[in-house]
Amino acid sequence: MQRIRVLCFPRYTASGPSSRYRFYQFLPGLSDHKIDVTLFPLHEDDYVKELYVNHNRDHVKFALALAKRMMLLLQARNFDIVWIAGELFPWLPSTMENALSRLGVRLVVDYDDALFHRYDQLSNPVLRTVYRKKIDRVMAAASLVVVGNDYLAERATVAGAKRIARIPTVIDLSKYPSVQPSPAGEFTVGWIGSPVTQSALESILPALPAFCAGGDGHISAIGASEDLSVAGCRVVRIPWTEETEIGDLSKCHVGVMPLIGDAWSRGKCGFKLIQYMGCHLPVVASPIGANAQIVVPGETGLFASNGGEWLDGLCRLRADEAYRRRLGAAGRIRVERNYSLEAVLPRLAAALRSAADRSPRSVGLSASNGSTGRDFDSIAP
Repeated sequence: MQRIRVLCFPRYTASGPSSRYRFYQFLPGLSDHKIDVTLFPLHEDDYVKELYVNHNRDHVKFALALAKRMMLLLQARNFDIVWIAGELFPWLPSTMENALSRLGVRLVVDYDDALFHRYDQLSNPVLRTVYRKKIDRVMAAASLVVVGNDYLAERATVAGAKRIARIPTVIDLSKYPSVQPSPAGEFTVGWIGSPVTQSALESILPALPAFCAGGDGHISAIGASEDLSVAGCRVVRIPWTEETEIGDLSKCHVGVMPLIGDAWSRGKCGFKLIQYMGCHLPVVASPIGANAQIVVPGETGLFASNGGEWLDGLCRLRADEAYRRRLGAAGRIRVERNYSLEAVLPRLAAALRSAADRSPRSVGLSASNGSTGRDFDSIAP
């Protein structure tokens, strides 16, 4: 097997969750598959810290980062593939992606959320008109579009993508408990996220006071803002760190992933659920987007679409430990089979190799005819 060289442009360093899980965690395994990846993130750690901690965008650093990326692209033709997180230059046209494609550079673009809605849902009508098709043009220029769920695959198909690979966001199970935990104490409902995604958790707050009534139940909100509170229900806010997140989740009895039913939510890849299930937790989730594919209702978790269903689901899991543990065990097996690094790595390696293949036979792998990339279809059953 011939080694291939990949020039990779993630958005962040490994400190950014999307870059860590979509790119960095695959590097050792890809090397074993004779795929050598050279990474140049757009933003360094100090920019990410300012953005997430202080909610401040440093426009000077942003401009310098774009200029640096432009210079690095001069090396593109020395590599077999250029692997990109979503787009090369945020808030600039797709000119560079189109130019590289015309020069014969093999582009692979990766999406784990509905980045196109950043542009086609702009409130400014002029900017919306200018940018609404930007990501579609990037998808059409790429040799391969890698997506995390069917909603993103559908958009790539409409955009005219030549080839589509469904690769879910996965976890490295070697970092997760191999034995189902037995958390002690008060029944704990776990949620993990950030202040940016906290609005989804807030959408189910009206159902929580009734659940917490009687004192046997509280919410463990990992990564939530300090101002999160629920009248009549105790909320324990836990700072997120990469080193402690798995231990904090393992102390919970159930994991929840509510979603607001908007277009952005349909583009989510259900990663919270995969983390919960990796910790052997049963889940309660909104049946929206990838959630509906990840959760097998009654087998690995429960669906809830309104306050009453959220209350019923949480109360049922609290009341029946045997049922809770059975769902948690089944969820862990589902992650092992479909959403683990070990299970998905060979598919990603095959997809990248297909994008680098310039032989005539590679034409037969094209998914531009509306098949939505059946050559690399979703691994989830």
